[in-house]
Amino acid sequence: MSKKATRLICILLAVLMVFGVAAYALSAGAFAVTQSEIDALQKQRDAIRDQQKDVQEQIDALLPLVGVDHVTADGTHITLDPGCAMDLGGIAKGYASDRLADIFARYGVDSALVSLGGNVYARGTKPGGAAWSVAVQHPEQDGYAAMLSLTDAFAVTSGGYQRYFTGPDGTVYQHILDPKTGWPVQGDLLSVTIVADNGTMADAYSTALYVMGREAAQDFWRQNGGFDMVLITKDGQVLYTPGLADRLTEIEGSGYAYACIEA
Repeated sequence: MSKKATRLICILLAVLMVFGVAAYALSAGAFAVTQSEIDALQKQRDAIRDQQKDVQEQIDALLPLVGVDHVTADGTHITLDPGCAMDLGGIAKGYASDRLADIFARYGVDSALVSLGGNVYARGTKPGGAAWSVAVQHPEQDGYAAMLSLTDAFAVTSGGYQRYFTGPDGTVYQHILDPKTGWPVQGDLLSVTIVADNGTMADAYSTALYVMGREAAQDFWRQNGGFDMVLITKDGQVLYTPGLADRLTEIEGSGYAYACIEA
């Protein structure tokens, strides 16, 4: 690999790290890019499957390595404390979609729909002028929970219904962890979909608000704004922000009750 390519990769990683640190701060720690939570999940999975009794001790040993206090940024030079690592998977696809939007703009692409697996970018309208239809997956059965009509927007969904494992006692452990506990989120949401004009932000927020839970997610939206969202709750509701009121189509037979969130 050339020195120029290596430098570009280093700059890209530094930019992603800065975005991750900012998301951690804004979400009060609900979104974390430090990798010890991933290590904790692996240790937790092994410990639970092997029925080890010291799983909490293993997690407790890793928790001190979570947080931006272990990250020092000086321009594009990033330094991590010993034993700390970073995982940028929570924002990488969102950042990639932002850069894709820049490429489309540069080459005059004004109509496109791109899916990066849970991350969708709707550019402009369909060739006929209609908005793009973007589905919100049903987290409990095949099919969709809602359809969104979007133009020039990013839609990112996070949830624990696709990647999980089951412990010997039947407890289901999903892949999204609460950075404050080191354990999989045990909240009141099934999924969170963020609709925004920035893919990186939407990617970070979808995870952070899922970790926060229903009430805290709504408070975060009211206090910060700048995006719309769809919350699917464990008690059978699809809650959406007023900005989606005329862009969300309810799905008959979904089993959910639909309601607009009060501003």
